[in-house]
Formats: sequence, structure tokens, C-alpha cells
Amino acid sequence: MAVPLLRSYTTPSAALAIGVFGLATDDITGLTITQLNRSNTILDSVSNPQPAAADIYQDRVLINGLESGVTFFSNSSDPASAGRVIPGPIPIQVQGASGGKQVAYNCAQTAGVAANYSFLVKYANLF
Repeated sequence: MAVPLLRSYTTPSAALAIGVFGLATDDITGLTITQLNRSNTILDSVSNPQPAAADIYQDRVLINGLESGVTFFSNSSDPASAGRVIPGPIPIQVQGASGGKQVAYNCAQTAGVAANYSFLVKYANLF
């Protein structure tokens, strides 16, 4: 039985300049990479909390260190908005003896006053 899992991530303090990308840190493990040893699905991503209206962030999903083409935007991830864009489901397949997949989030602030940003990611099951 799949058990949904929420993880909280925070942008790196080294990336406190507009347009500078850096890997977000998992708030529980302190790591920048999450190792998936079985297939999983990203169901949702939401700001935690929503940043000021002028502060805009983007979080690019990396799979095994490569850009996946999936990007989350803070201005469409407001947890208080009934009209927010839910980015999932985004499947991540682990097959055979591949050794799993590594998931990371490359984040940058694209507008506003430089500050840390936190967001939640909901996965379909445990790692």
C-alpha cells in the first residue's frame, strides 16, 4: 500500500542573490539529494509559507543531476489559493538494477528582495 509522504525543502542561503541557482536542502535530512530506490510520483508542490507578492521563486527538478524539464513556480503555488496550479503527477521510474534515482531541486529567486524560500513536495509513497 502506498503511503503519501510530504517533505519540506529550503533554498540555500548561498543563493541569496536574484537569479542565482542553488540546491534546496531537505529540512529533515539536511541533504540536497533524495535517493529513490523504487519508482515514485511527485503529486504536488506548494509554497510553505507563501512568499511576499513581489518575491518570485522557481524550483527546477533534477533527476540524477540533470534537468528534467519540470519547474515549479512560487507565484502559482500559493497554498491559500483555490486556483493554484497543481504540478503533478510527475512519475519517476526506477527499473531493474539501475540503483535508483536521485532527485534534487535547483532553486532561484527571480524577483523581489533576496530571502530564503521553503516549499513542500508531496510524493506518492515512501522512499
